Amino acid sequence: MTIRRRGGWFVIGNYGARNTGDEAMLAGLVYGLRARAREVPIAAISRTGSLPPYLEKMGVLPVEARVKPVWQAIRSAQGVILGGGTHFHDDYIIKRYLRHLRYMMRYLFLLKVARSLQKRIFLLGVGFGPFRFKLTELITRKICALADHITVRDPASFQRIRKWVSRSNLTQAFDLAALLRPHAGTHKPLIIGNRPSGFRLGVSVVSIANIPGYGLRSDGVFQAAVVDAIRAAQCETLDLTVSILVFRGDWPREEDVAVSDHLYAALSKVSSNVILVPHNSDPRYLLEWTARCDFFIATRFHSAIFAYLTQRPFLCLAYHHKCNDLALAVGLPSHACLRMDEVMQGELKTRLLDLLQQPTAFRANLPVEQAESLAWQNLEVLPCL
Repeated sequence: MTIRRRGGWFVIGNYGARNTGDEAMLAGLVYGLRARAREVPIAAISRTGSLPPYLEKMGVLPVEARVKPVWQAIRSAQGVILGGGTHFHDDYIIKRYLRHLRYMMRYLFLLKVARSLQKRIFLLGVGFGPFRFKLTELITRKICALADHITVRDPASFQRIRKWVSRSNLTQAFDLAALLRPHAGTHKPLIIGNRPSGFRLGVSVVSIANIPGYGLRSDGVFQAAVVDAIRAAQCETLDLTVSILVFRGDWPREEDVAVSDHLYAALSKVSSNVILVPHNSDPRYLLEWTARCDFFIATRFHSAIFAYLTQRPFLCLAYHHKCNDLALAVGLPSHACLRMDEVMQGELKTRLLDLLQQPTAFRANLPVEQAESLAWQNLEVLPCL
């Protein structure tokens, strides 16, 4: 699609891959931009060439992830924004890491093109690290050097890159998804299955097969441990409804559909109080579902963000280092954040029962209003807003 209006912002990221986290960050950024500059042109890259209707109604132009449309978008914009995400790290098994290297190199090339056209470049609400390999650090440093300003979503990311970036060009903020919260409350969640009264436990699950030190066998042990813990909770709390939220929809790689279906099937054998909530292109849908839960088990990073934003007591299953970084950033008690080995050793069962019996001990300490204020810092660094 050709961009006819010049000026405004071209937003890049992993959009259009049926990932609620990416969609939430893009939505938060767009709401923030529209609040500060209602008429500013916004274009956003999409792997499918389209955007959810609510974004297009807000005047966001989809740009297909191909050379010509991306080139036109860069030329027409006043600047390029990388809108949040975990793009710069190497916490993968080698085969998956090699694919991720190509991904990072594409960002480096794209931002070099933008710089050659004298466009402003901003990395907003980004998470950095961990860095196990020097090559990852080298690529990340080159990308950071191209940016006019960088905002990071957590203190750990700030510490990892502060030695590479001038202090005047680096700001500690918060995840862009926090700007989405005031705009939720417009959808009626779709009910699949029974919905009796009583307590509700929300769950997000993910495969850990691509995480270093694990693999397919460990993934099976992990999924079995999650099933075992929730079954114990169902037996302990007879009026407990389990809502399984799919944060990453059907996609050729790294989707949550299969593991969510497996969990639903396993839990349905012992209780009819199980609901499967599919992915939705509008992240407000799962944000509202999260708000309807009394407790939450969060594995996907943005499922933990949603549990925090809706002030639910929750357990964070830290399948990736970024989950630990978030837990520290929001002041989640240490007993509420479990490593994968702890889950596989059966610790989740004990912690989940504790969560159901003592929910106040599993709440984050950082006030949500403070996180939203920090999220606005992402917008403060942009010129003319």
